[in-house]
Amino acid sequence: MLGEDSLAVKVAYLCHYMSASKKHPLKTFFDISDIKDPITLEKIYEQSLKTNNTEVFNYLLQHPNFIPDCFAYYWLLALNKTEEMEKLKGSIKNIDDKEIWKEAIR
Repeated sequence: MLGEDSLAVKVAYLCHYMSASKKHPLKTFFDISDIKDPITLEKIYEQSLKTNNTEVFNYLLQHPNFIPDCFAYYWLLALNKTEEMEKLKGSIKNIDDKEIWKEAIR
């Protein structure tokens, strides 16, 4: 089990590594059970969206603490993964449309 500080450093490094590289480091970088913090999972998810890293996305979908949003649903739709979409439908958190627009125009 990793300490909180070392896990935070690894998450920061992972996000930087994912943005700088097209490699898929999650298999060797983390044991998925080490990541418990929802904010950490969200940071990794956001970075996987930016880099279109489907391997990381698949790991996050398996994580019990990951709370998917509507973008996860549409990503599964784009990947043509209908079974996963159906499983995800009931667990998607609602997002305020106004917040999405605020983020989009930044």
